[in-house]
Amino acid sequence: MGNKEQKILKQVKKYQSKLIDLQENCIIDNEDNAKPLKIEIKIYFCSNGLIIQKTINKNVSNVVLPYEYGSTIQKFKQENGPIINNLFIAGNKEEILFNKVYNYRTIKDYNGLALAQDHFDHILDNNYLFGEGKIKCVDDVISLLNLDDSPKGSLIYRGQINEEWALQPSLFRNHNENASKIEASVFERLIKGERSFYQKSFDPLEHMINLQHFGVPTRLLDWSSDFFISLFFACFDEQNCCENKDGALYVLFKEHFQPILVNDSNYKLLKNPISEESVNLFERRLQINDIFFIEPSLKNPRLRSQDGCFLFFPFSPLPDTREEYVNLGSYINAKNNYYKSNNTDANIVKPPFWIGKMKVDMRYKKSILKELEDNYGISKDNLYVKNIKVDQTEDYYMQLYSEALNKSGNINKKNK
Repeated sequence: MGNKEQKILKQVKKYQSKLIDLQENCIIDNEDNAKPLKIEIKIYFCSNGLIIQKTINKNVSNVVLPYEYGSTIQKFKQENGPIINNLFIAGNKEEILFNKVYNYRTIKDYNGLALAQDHFDHILDNNYLFGEGKIKCVDDVISLLNLDDSPKGSLIYRGQINEEWALQPSLFRNHNENASKIEASVFERLIKGERSFYQKSFDPLEHMINLQHFGVPTRLLDWSSDFFISLFFACFDEQNCCENKDGALYVLFKEHFQPILVNDSNYKLLKNPISEESVNLFERRLQINDIFFIEPSLKNPRLRSQDGCFLFFPFSPLPDTREEYVNLGSYINAKNNYYKSNNTDANIVKPPFWIGKMKVDMRYKKSILKELEDNYGISKDNLYVKNIKVDQTEDYYMQLYSEALNKSGNINKKNK
């Protein structure tokens, strides 16, 4: 390695050390708000100069430092676009670019310490070090979740395109006044012995799961064991109804909720059409007074592609609340308050019910969707499986829903 290369390497090391020191000092002064950046530098020596590739928070930027213009730089221009002197772009937070071009005459002007200070000032000016705690890319989720601390399969996730929405099943959100009538109506055909293609029994829970995943409001709240899929749903806004709203990605421990088995041997009579012998089992299956966790082993194509699971909500509200139907936030608060006030044994420590919420920046929903599709193969086409059987089943369940809406409307008119 020649003297020129050694000199520039020395300056690059000064640049890196200075930038790291500036960051660390800033974090010490603002430990509650500052978000550390990961800084890596790689140097590639070429016949006509060298290329320094800087990576800051996994956003690649390129600084080209040739001794003279030649074929190497021309090739670099073709692959990466025009090289602009002293350009810094960080406004959209998607890419950080530090571009500076030197030729043989100006290479002596490279000053690592001065550049580090200049670049750090730009980072602060663009609020890159002080994140808002919002998700702007897939790596943000991985960093925020800190998955190394959680056993595989212990967490479940939910994405919502509007972070202001309550965590409540669609039946309660969309049909607050006649939710029980809607539910009773969508079960009528099943009770009479009719079931869809993907229905393998006459268990009302299996029926409810299929209703939910084919677009009918139920008492189930969708979750997934895959945070990539939930992140998709936090960004996927096909009707553009929430483009000016941040999305939300929720996470919780499924062990906090008692599980209900779909294929429960205690309800084996429900494998057959409903009879006088099994009608009480059918009713008992739907009568709950707590929120339960459901993870079916047999899944329809859409449920399988979305790695879906559910929280099953009761009709009954929480005590001491004015809510007609419970939402997950008030439920968790009530549970924690109950255990806190009723824990008489100091030796028994009950871990608090917990739910994590991460906001998804509205400005980055589309870029996150593209990243999920390009890098992880997650898209609408992959998650919403389409084939003849699926389409026919979807039509069947939407017909049930339409009938339920008509019947519940007629019942309301009679009661007036």
